[in-house]
Amino acid sequence: MAENFGLISKSMRAKKGRKTYFTPEGKVALMFLKMYTGLSSPRLMEHLNGNVHYQLFCDVRIDPMHPLTNYKLLDDVFSELARGLKIQQQQEILARAWEPYMKDLDTMYTDATCYESEMRYPRDCP
Repeated sequence: MAENFGLISKSMRAKKGRKTYFTPEGKVALMFLKMYTGLSSPRLMEHLNGNVHYQLFCDVRIDPMHPLTNYKLLDDVFSELARGLKIQQQQEILARAWEPYMKDLDTMYTDATCYESEMRYPRDCP
């Protein structure tokens, strides 16, 4: 899945430094979890530390004695996904897999924390 989404390639070299908490698949799962729950990064980190179901979904095991504390880690994951995902290819793969279960195919939902936007709240007109 991660290779199809453009997150990894067969020719990637091992990186130096600390091992990442999340696998490429876990990062994509984390993105879906954030959109599904509607939680902010700090709240999502809180739930991820305390909810084994979230951990299983994101393919990560967090020691209760040493929970993750820096929610910027999640923001970095979302930024990495925004830079690295092949969105068009990802949408085609997911649409083919989920088409039998979907309704309202003319509606689209996005998470605005993954990209910059110039949207502003409308002002009341006098």
